[in-house]
Amino acid sequence: MIGIDVDPEVLSLARSSSEPEARIQYIEGDVMTYPFPTASFDFVTAVAALHHLSLRPGLARFRDLLKPGGTLAVIGLFRSHTLGDYAIDAVAMPISRVLRVVRGCTPPPTRMRRPDHTLADIRSACDELLPGAVVRRLLLFRYSLIWRKEPGNC
Repeated sequence: MIGIDVDPEVLSLARSSSEPEARIQYIEGDVMTYPFPTASFDFVTAVAALHHLSLRPGLARFRDLLKPGGTLAVIGLFRSHTLGDYAIDAVAMPISRVLRVVRGCTPPPTRMRRPDHTLADIRSACDELLPGAVVRRLLLFRYSLIWRKEPGNC
């Protein structure tokens, strides 16, 4: 496994949270420019990271890094835009705050960035770049994106 991030503090936190026997290589670098070979991964995941990248180039990069038959899994944040989004947010906000208190969560030592793209923007980009991707709205301001690169698709 490889974990990559531009922030050394995030990598340090990840290292300290990993089991000592875990076979994880941590790389300080930018996933968009790091010289990973094309089609070199069976599985690519991004958790609360895609909104830090340009949407379409980020999705294209993840797609290109996958081997044929590989899977992309994203848990991401999106910008609320519709009346339905705001209604769900109104219910989710107090739940989120209660969960943070009950679980004793503290904000991570990372740079926070509000998402630029709506769920419709993300679905549109997936239709263009990742045909067949399944994008689902999740609770607490997140979405999931699952896409499998067809065997033989380079």
